[in-house]
Amino acid sequence: MAQILPFRALRPAPDISAEVASESYDSYDPKIRDKLINGDNVSFLKIIGGAYKTYPKYPKSRYKAVRKAFERAKAKKVLIQDPINALYLCNIETIFGNSYLGITTCLPVSEYNNNIIKKHEDTLTARESVFEAYLDVVNFNAEPVLISYPDNQTLNGLLNNFTETKPVDQFECANGNHHKIWAITEPDSVKAIQACFASIPHLYIADGHHRAASSSRLAAMRNDCASQQFLSFLIPESQLHILEFNRFITDLNGHSDSEFLELLTSSFDIKPLGETFCLPKEAHVFTLYLKEQCYELKVKNKYFTGSPNPLEKLDVYILNTLVFEPLLNITDLKSDIRAQFAPGNHSAHLLQGKVDRGEYKALFGLYPIAAEEIRKVADQDLTLPPKSTYILPKLLSGLLIYELS
Repeated sequence: MAQILPFRALRPAPDISAEVASESYDSYDPKIRDKLINGDNVSFLKIIGGAYKTYPKYPKSRYKAVRKAFERAKAKKVLIQDPINALYLCNIETIFGNSYLGITTCLPVSEYNNNIIKKHEDTLTARESVFEAYLDVVNFNAEPVLISYPDNQTLNGLLNNFTETKPVDQFECANGNHHKIWAITEPDSVKAIQACFASIPHLYIADGHHRAASSSRLAAMRNDCASQQFLSFLIPESQLHILEFNRFITDLNGHSDSEFLELLTSSFDIKPLGETFCLPKEAHVFTLYLKEQCYELKVKNKYFTGSPNPLEKLDVYILNTLVFEPLLNITDLKSDIRAQFAPGNHSAHLLQGKVDRGEYKALFGLYPIAAEEIRKVADQDLTLPPKSTYILPKLLSGLLIYELS
């Protein structure tokens, strides 16, 4: 049973949401990021990034500076807290034609701990510790954890009804994406939505595993009620837009090009595709770009005769099992610098250029994993290999903030 909790959000003051709400720090072009951090503006990136620039080597001082900048934004009425608890229905329309309609809410840490909220990705203890220390000082969640749930027609219909009413906020970001927000406060409406979620056995973390894990650690350290929940954005599984992470490699582990291709024939049916890199069009097929030649690699049927579990059927696992580990001696994708990753929103032409210029020896193209397959992996308490999915939407920081006090 999934439980969702209304909260009193801190939101940008009327008419300035587009200037306040920010993308993640790493998503900006460095020049644009520096301009926002150093300029005279109300961007939430300035609250976060200014402290990082001032105290690059002193984390605790940096976190304190973030909190002070946050308090200044509240004092100047850049951020204003809503008077009553609400569930926040959010609609995102991207310039690429994708649409996402979901609920920004709080989720109980206990449901994360009890595996009602399921994970598909391992987290690093060091990163958990860093995020926990950060949360303990700044005392707010500014970017929701992205959570999916199996489609529920009753819930979908209920939420769509609210989109016929006037939103409390709407704006267009610098990247062209359009946002609308409805604050659902009427008790019967809140209860109806909560009842729909109560009929859903499990929720699934799509993006933000480390943020969820660090919230769990913080809750264990604190006794107050506010710290026992964390900010989340919940959308139906069908709305997740899942892209692949393609793989660069720096060398062929001592093999010549012809030797490497010959080794691949034991597990793949290989077909030349021409001089231009392209991505595969179906699962269990890879593409390999090597020395101005692209090849299709189709997994031979013998691989599937042993009734593999949901994880073993995924292309990211197959590539590791048949190529990276036995042929390239790449056994730890988290630490081996010979393997690098490129998210699926990078163009094939851009990726090919990195090989043509000699930055990498070869490039493997992958087909995206389906949301249903990720859910099957999570339901069996399995975890995906590193950099298996690049999941959209990417959520803004500073748009709906949950303060841990």
